[in-house]
Amino acid sequence: MSPVIRPAQPDDARALLAYMKAIFSEPDLSLPVEPDEFSVSLADENEVLAKAAANPRELFLVAVDGAKVVGVLNVVANQRRANQHDVSFGLTVARDYRGQGLGTRLLEQMLAWARSNDLITSVNLTVWKRNRAAIRLYRRFGFRPCGERKYAVHRYGRFQTVVAMELLLQ
Repeated sequence: MSPVIRPAQPDDARALLAYMKAIFSEPDLSLPVEPDEFSVSLADENEVLAKAAANPRELFLVAVDGAKVVGVLNVVANQRRANQHDVSFGLTVARDYRGQGLGTRLLEQMLAWARSNDLITSVNLTVWKRNRAAIRLYRRFGFRPCGERKYAVHRYGRFQTVVAMELLLQ
């Protein structure tokens, strides 16, 4: 059965923490977090979920297979008036579920939500340049590169170039 995608609920906090610990422990992962740096408590995760649920410009989606979280897409709103129309997101999919369209489904659901939200006019993200599969996915949805940071991340013994991408919804 295909994973179900839905907004995260407070009851998901424990499963989300387990998922994130597993994601950050993957070898050669394209995220700037070392496994020992992830120290979010259950109370902290509950607060993140409550904040996202209370803000009309934020969204926290989970893909679940039974009780197990296997994908996450988290939209975070900018707080300043000058850029509150713009939101950023992060997307991860568990290793065993990659290449099966789950990232596509998460992105489709998020963009449908963003396009129906009058408060949001643009969406942005950053992705490691070496993550070609993710960049292809984002390009398919109309995201375009808008800059690079060659020294933004130092992981695996060298600098990793980060690509900024954006999509104007209107």
